[in-house]
Amino acid sequence: EGSSVSCSVENLVDENGMRYACTGWTGTGDIPSSGTSNHTDQIALWQDSSITWNWSTNYWLDVTAAGNGSLNVTDGFYLKGSNLLLSAAPDTGWLFTGWSGDLVGGYTTASTNILITGSNSVTATFSDDADGDGITNTQEAGHGTDPRNSDSDHDGLSDGWEINNGTSPLVDDTGADLDGDGLTNAEEYAAGTSPSNP
Repeated sequence: EGSSVSCSVENLVDENGMRYACTGWTGTGDIPSSGTSNHTDQIALWQDSSITWNWSTNYWLDVTAAGNGSLNVTDGFYLKGSNLLLSAAPDTGWLFTGWSGDLVGGYTTASTNILITGSNSVTATFSDDADGDGITNTQEAGHGTDPRNSDSDHDGLSDGWEINNGTSPLVDDTGADLDGDGLTNAEEYAAGTSPSNP
């Protein structure tokens, strides 16, 4: 009776990919009914008293940019239950192609949300040849082709093959015989030969 005490706990406690952060306390008796720090001032005790520490739970989020681009968030602990907005921004000449890991989505989901219910690992992928046709997104822009469609004119011949072999990636020319060797462009494509060299 009459003793003066102060109470405190660690502000942050890490454990198995989780972080507990002290958000304050609730008290009874001579302890103030509430507080928002991880320590009290000196308190004189004249009656039975108690203190209960309150904690928030935070989970680790690991984010990775694969290729040339950036994310709006960094690795770190985020509050359990928060609905976090993730945005992927490609560098010039690159395109966002999708999410992998604990968040799955295609290129149309460059901005999306992740609900923090546990530790997560997320990768945003960027590519300088988003459709995998062998020519860069920048080259596609110069040719007027679709960098997300490997066959812009839907003729069965890839844009890269057509550009590299002198046919138009914007015109269906599968039936043409560019080099006059008796094989159509489509046949040359299937055979792996050049339509501009008989």
